[in-house]
Amino acid sequence: MNAGSIDPHKSTIGGMDANLLALIAYIASAAVGFIPLLRYLAWLAPLVIFFMEKESGFVKFHAMQSFVLNLIGAAFGLSLIHISEPTRLLSISYAVFCLKKKMQTFITEFN
Repeated sequence: MNAGSIDPHKSTIGGMDANLLALIAYIASAAVGFIPLLRYLAWLAPLVIFFMEKESGFVKFHAMQSFVLNLIGAAFGLSLIHISEPTRLLSISYAVFCLKKKMQTFITEFN
């Protein structure tokens, strides 16, 4: 190598580029989050990368950041469940209400 070139930062997991492995930490948790039965285990993907990486602080930082973002997303999702809970107690859902209202306006237009 000549004096002007810089070797990319490598990870200890398969000798991959550290930037690529950091990106995989984010994408893996998002991809696992889309699988219906594994959605609740999406936070494990960045933790696996975090504990498998031995030397690269860059990869460990981004794996932990991805883990924290998953926790924040899970907490936000759970808070939305509690907000929407009282609406389930109504005898009519909002979607059915909208359909009935649309049908009433449709019927009144033709009468």
